Amino acid sequence: MKYFNTVFNVMLLFSATLLHGQENIDTLKTHQLSEVIVTAQYNPQTIEKSVYKIKVIDAGQIRSKGANNLRELLYHELNIDLEQRSVFGTSVEIQGISKENIKILVDGVPLIGRLNGIIDLSQINLDNIERVEIIEGPTSVFYGTDAMAGTINLISKQKQNKTFSGNLASYFESIGVLKLNAGVGYLKGNSKVRLSGGHYSFGGYSPDENDLRNREWESRKQYFGKLQFSQWINSLKLSYSGDIFTEKLEKLGEADTNNVAKDILYNTRRINNSLNLSGSVAGDHYLDFTAAYSDYLRFNNAYLTDTSTDEQSLSTKSSDHDTTRYNLAFFRGQFSSNKKDAIVNYAIGSEFNYETTEGKRILDGDQSIQTFAVFASGNFRLWEQLNLQPGFRYTYNEQYGNLLTPAFNLKLDVGKNSRLLASYARGFRAPSLKELYLDFYLPAGPFTYHISGNPDLEPEKSHNFSLSFYNETNFGNKQKLTIEPSLFYNDIDNLIALSALIDFERNYINVNKHKTHGGKLEISYQPIPQLIAKAGYALIGRYNSFSDELNTDLKSYLYTNNLNTEVTYCFTKQDLSFSLYYKFVGERPGYAIEKGTGDLIETRIASNNILDFTLNKSFLKNKLRLNGGIKNILDVKNLDTVRTQSGEAHATDSFLWGRTWFARLEWRF
Repeated sequence: MKYFNTVFNVMLLFSATLLHGQENIDTLKTHQLSEVIVTAQYNPQTIEKSVYKIKVIDAGQIRSKGANNLRELLYHELNIDLEQRSVFGTSVEIQGISKENIKILVDGVPLIGRLNGIIDLSQINLDNIERVEIIEGPTSVFYGTDAMAGTINLISKQKQNKTFSGNLASYFESIGVLKLNAGVGYLKGNSKVRLSGGHYSFGGYSPDENDLRNREWESRKQYFGKLQFSQWINSLKLSYSGDIFTEKLEKLGEADTNNVAKDILYNTRRINNSLNLSGSVAGDHYLDFTAAYSDYLRFNNAYLTDTSTDEQSLSTKSSDHDTTRYNLAFFRGQFSSNKKDAIVNYAIGSEFNYETTEGKRILDGDQSIQTFAVFASGNFRLWEQLNLQPGFRYTYNEQYGNLLTPAFNLKLDVGKNSRLLASYARGFRAPSLKELYLDFYLPAGPFTYHISGNPDLEPEKSHNFSLSFYNETNFGNKQKLTIEPSLFYNDIDNLIALSALIDFERNYINVNKHKTHGGKLEISYQPIPQLIAKAGYALIGRYNSFSDELNTDLKSYLYTNNLNTEVTYCFTKQDLSFSLYYKFVGERPGYAIEKGTGDLIETRIASNNILDFTLNKSFLKNKLRLNGGIKNILDVKNLDTVRTQSGEAHATDSFLWGRTWFARLEWRF
């Protein structure tokens, strides 16, 4: 009740001061050609100069959507699908390819700690993020393994103009989410330091308020903190970043006939340290060196709870407790030329990774793997409108040996505000330490199942072709129209998956192909400066492997469509904006082998509609910001996988936790 009163009072304050705004809001940005991007570039440059099609979600959009983490930010995006898996969290799929094949970076440093192939997007906090850069398709030349389907790079906040600045923010959501965060920064001469941190809590969600043990969403408590320091040395910037994240996730079990339930507490801890040196040298060259060390720890303990008295005791079974640890030592160096009118520019670099893992589910208790790579790329400006950019990466991995991955990009400027992008890239994904060295025994009744890794796995390899076009038309009365059509094709060999169960044993093997193709059309229209409307449509075809394996007449590709719209209107004098976000995802057809019978069954994952409404208001010359709204207005919760032969639900998966309202208040000083 106290949280409700707080938010209610804030709403009254908002209503009373609605007409006293001081400053224009920056939410109406159709395409920021002046915005600098860094992902897979020779040096920081504007979007229109890049040979990649890059989606940028800036801090204003993050704030407008009320997004606390990467999961909440991405579920409106085209060609991006999210999947929720209980204690493993939320995974992302790009262009019909998911999990291990998507590289997630923070300031160019890869995140580690995949569980079941998933880096939980709900654990990636956005409070200290300036923008998110997304590239669809392989960027293996620049980033190596895992960058086969796409790359998501989160860029931390760096800007500070005053000697001393800071912020305090609170967020409340009616489902039981509370978030508090703060940050302070100090600037003196060429030196800058910033300290930030916060707390996020969610009490979990159960469809039956009287049965809290039957939760569809587990409770979470998160703490996070970050220290940043930077020092300019002439034209070079030396930066240090250190952050820590902890989470406690509680999964409650069902009580048995003796009123005893097994409750499992999952603890996650991430510690990341990175040191970066970047900037211009010799006037027209650029260097970017990063050294990082990441430590990921996850352990779970099981407790036996007497549900009649709430008394708990630690389980005595060793199989009820588990610890997994990953460490990564990472170095990446890149040197490039950035001559403005040169016919040829280039980038050369190297990368080193040393990853280790520990845990009782790992063969011999601990394993490690080393990877070394060199890469090079050249940008040839054949004439003013045409850029060709070939590149390659040579990788040596102590497990699978050598691998050469080429790429080729083309950019053709068609007039002042139009450009055509085309690319071919050879992507790859190295087998993970889990896939190589898993050694897991699972007791189930009178039987024990053994799931093991395979040191003889080959890396997954892919071919990707993409084509996109961008056109911007400006009318004399300040109207603006942008049209962006694009196509893609992915073909993956040596896909890694678990084998069939034989004599209670399964292991990882290279199985078969996976292919996807499709395209999307995005349109943005700004009829007046205060209004912008965006719409997009995407179609994804996923390869149906059963069409070859079973020699049947099944379709080779199964298609899913999705569309989204976004409308924002700004009252500039009042510093007030309203936004409406909508996404539709069509039914997703598929096939599966039914357990027990071995029959091939046709399935369909239900379609869904997501609609959010938000408002943003600033006061006191943008020092005080309020945003709020309603998320998931159409009250979507679960997605059913239906057997089309019988029309019965085959499985039900959590997707969202239903309709909620939220409010966020931030004071900047």
